[in-house]
Amino acid sequence: MNPINSISSKSIVLIGAGGHVRPIIDAAYLNGFKIEGIIDPSFKGISEKIMGIPVMGGIDSLRELSNKIEIFIAIGDNFKRKEMYLELKNQGYKFINIIHPTAIISKYLTLGEAIFINAGAIVNAGVKIGNASIINTGVIVDHETQIESFVHLSPGVTIAGRVQIGDETFIGIGSTVIDKIKIGANVTIGANSTIIKNIDSNLKIIGVSKTIP
Repeated sequence: MNPINSISSKSIVLIGAGGHVRPIIDAAYLNGFKIEGIIDPSFKGISEKIMGIPVMGGIDSLRELSNKIEIFIAIGDNFKRKEMYLELKNQGYKFINIIHPTAIISKYLTLGEAIFINAGAIVNAGVKIGNASIINTGVIVDHETQIESFVHLSPGVTIAGRVQIGDETFIGIGSTVIDKIKIGANVTIGANSTIIKNIDSNLKIIGVSKTIP
């Protein structure tokens, strides 16, 4: 069992009813969480269940609950996840981390809150991960890498040692970043890219560190 996220019997509510909520439901159940329901920020009044869990309504439904309840933001988009995190943080809600039991996590790891680490991920010693970041299926993050807040590493991404990744950066599926690279904030890196040089903030990258408009 992962020492950072041991089995729990706590009740939680998930925020977000898109595709990203499904692996989070799976990981939450495997960790023993009781999921009370799902809040859909885009709720249009249609009752439904996702993997057997009821969608309780829009964000107003969350406000009817105690702010002592613990929540997890199941939104894949970095900017929407950031907006929701900051709004709910300011209202005093408490966040959990959800780490799939099959992830291999060093005990020498620094985590923020509202972080999702999915199945098969490997996160090595000295890594730091900021708030509301996503380490998706099969991602490898090697030693002493620093990942800031609201980052999304897509399935199959490989990050070598001592890399720095800025806030709100998205790295596409299957991409590789070599060691000691610095990637700025709000960077979008396309699928299967290879990053071999530093990347400034607010850029879009595809291929071998090639900037695109």
